[in-house]
Amino acid sequence: MSEISLKINQSRLMSNLRYAFSNKFKVIGELAQNARRAGASYVSFRYFEEQKVLQVKDDGCGVGDFQNLLSVAESGWDENIQRQDTPFGMGFLAALFCCPTVTVKSGGLRSNLVTEDVLAGESVVVEPCIHAPRVGTEVDLEGFDVDSKELSKQIGAYAKGFPIPVFFNGEEIARPCALDGGRTFEKTPIGYVSLVGLHAGVKGDLSSSRRIFYLQGVKVLDERGYYSGSDRADIVHLDPRRFFARIPDRDSLIDPEGAACQVRDALAEVWKKHLEEEFARLSPEEFANTYLRAVEQYAVKMLNDLPFIPASYLEVAESYPLIFQEWEDGTRVLSKPVYREQVESGQVCLASIMNDICLEGEGAFEWMYLFDTKMPVLRRSLPEGHWANKYLVNLDQKEWELEINNEQGEQNFWGKWVYGKIILCESFTLKAPGLEPVTFTAHAMVCAEGFVVPAGEKTGQVVRQACNYRDECDLFCEDDADSDYDKFSAMVANLRNSDPAQMLKSVLDGVARIGDFPALEGKKLLVTISEKGEACIELAA
Repeated sequence: MSEISLKINQSRLMSNLRYAFSNKFKVIGELAQNARRAGASYVSFRYFEEQKVLQVKDDGCGVGDFQNLLSVAESGWDENIQRQDTPFGMGFLAALFCCPTVTVKSGGLRSNLVTEDVLAGESVVVEPCIHAPRVGTEVDLEGFDVDSKELSKQIGAYAKGFPIPVFFNGEEIARPCALDGGRTFEKTPIGYVSLVGLHAGVKGDLSSSRRIFYLQGVKVLDERGYYSGSDRADIVHLDPRRFFARIPDRDSLIDPEGAACQVRDALAEVWKKHLEEEFARLSPEEFANTYLRAVEQYAVKMLNDLPFIPASYLEVAESYPLIFQEWEDGTRVLSKPVYREQVESGQVCLASIMNDICLEGEGAFEWMYLFDTKMPVLRRSLPEGHWANKYLVNLDQKEWELEINNEQGEQNFWGKWVYGKIILCESFTLKAPGLEPVTFTAHAMVCAEGFVVPAGEKTGQVVRQACNYRDECDLFCEDDADSDYDKFSAMVANLRNSDPAQMLKSVLDGVARIGDFPALEGKKLLVTISEKGEACIELAA
């Protein structure tokens, strides 16, 4: 039997740790965090471009024991910092790995650390220095060869949510996302939060879907929405006792999905609490005008408590319905809400409908009915238990009846994309159980039998109710649509014309251009139509 145990190749481990930090700019965060933990009131970065030296200063408690700088996994911080921040004890290595030499001055002492010597395990001298600060710490990264503009950009990005002031080359860096950056924050179980529409920006404005997470002042997660600016993003400073960052960079969370889920739940509770307070303070109209989007997102059940249906939930059909027409192209949102007493008294009847206009070429009964009656349509679902749900008229479930009044004739129509029987009539009526019948005198409609055309219809728009005129590439074939439109309207006009010659001319014009047949030029033809509708054509003498 044999035994094994964990062994560490110290020199190789130290050498390979240089690859743990993703880039040399990570030293910015590590030294800034050391300043914060040391109780500093600021941290200052100054770059001497010609000498390639980055100097970092703070006014914290200083380095109590220089050995802690080179003790891996032993941070040397006090118990309170250990409990709050869980420091890894690896941060100073970032300074060693980003440049050849690091000089540390603190508490009247100085140590010059050469990276190669430290990694080789050689001892480093700590000696008195009259230039070393008595308060705070100064770290000089010698041979730190970077682009100064990129360095400024990196420090600026890091400082945005940092809890203490950050300076670069003597200029204070803006910290708009910090707890003292000017925004209002609220304490929650997951940390401090500042929400757009509640603590920042216009009340109730949820136009930004971006959410930025900070841990110990470092951005660890960014849920970007369509708006990229941090001024209109939700800012969350996570509680370091509940959330933890990955080593060594600390710029990403352990289990970010789980953390984001916890945050979303906590923010929903914050919104619910504020919405309940605002609901009690404001009139129902003021509350809905300000917080409707927030209610929809975080407390949808509160819609049940409003004595009206918001105007934005209701639309009326404004234009003649066409197949596969975008709903927004043919409707108008109501300008005023519909109140509960209007619905319960029957003064206003509300419709619900799911089908698209003329779906798959079926009759447009529902849409024609809505177009004529201007009945408000609920286009967004209400929560379960809402008082209006039991009053909704579901037009999709109605059995519709078409009644043709005073039929006046029929004629087959053949267009480029559509065909069917034209049924001329004085008018037609749509009926359905529980609804008032509506009669149309000026607008045609597609039905299973063909095209029902009342006396007042003068256009060919009904062809667009039968076909969307889109090819296999989903391109609208405008010329073909216009051709069928014109041909249909001309045929209807001539069918209503009692002059047989004009009627025949309309039929011929719809088939082809007579001028394309030179053999017919100057000829007189005798046309006889039999009772069966068959044409007999002879050359006239």
